[in-house]
Amino acid sequence: MTHSRRRVLQSLTLAGAALAGCVSTPGADRDATDEPQSPGAAPTATASTATPDDAATGTGTATARQEPIRPDGDPVTIERTITDPDLDYLPDEHAVKYPAYYKRVGTPGDGPPTRTTIYETTPFEDWAVTECASAGAKKVGSVVRSAVDGDPNLSVGITTRDDEMAISARQTTTKNREGEVVSEPTVPFDRVVAVTPRAVTATVHLDDQSHTATIPVWADEMTMHYD
Repeated sequence: MTHSRRRVLQSLTLAGAALAGCVSTPGADRDATDEPQSPGAAPTATASTATPDDAATGTGTATARQEPIRPDGDPVTIERTITDPDLDYLPDEHAVKYPAYYKRVGTPGDGPPTRTTIYETTPFEDWAVTECASAGAKKVGSVVRSAVDGDPNLSVGITTRDDEMAISARQTTTKNREGEVVSEPTVPFDRVVAVTPRAVTATVHLDDQSHTATIPVWADEMTMHYD
């Protein structure tokens, strides 16, 4: 399934670490902007090429320790009823109307500009599978948090792999410009892999419509170098 609708970037974090490339669903909060948000992309990682100049400008580099793997935990299920007043199910189109972005209206001399909400529609199944992944990511974070002792420093978010919706569970170690560790997990990655669910089967309801999807979970380790 290919998801071409616009999404804003969002992370669902566990233990305070940020996961780059997470995407949210239509209806989530958006910053005021005159342009639509771009679709979220799957997290990627390249070999570290960070330099002192990079750190001085506040940039950073992510280094993957290994390719993402499927974790070993038992699959889990979750069910969610969506009651967002900004969402409307359109029966004639079998689609969902959602606030895509905001547009500023007004010219100098007319007083402060006002903000107008621009709505778009997306097929119900496309919207629903993203909601399933979002609910699944929260479930994965909850399962891991209750299964380990210590701080896994794990970010859990939704992403795509091979044009399919997926959940990413990423354990992160952070280093400063001198290479000193400033944040690291206290739970071994092997333990995280053992307890993280391998997949989530989620069901979402909107009005009288329902959709169920099984979302695969992938786990990996990352080292972030920053100033």
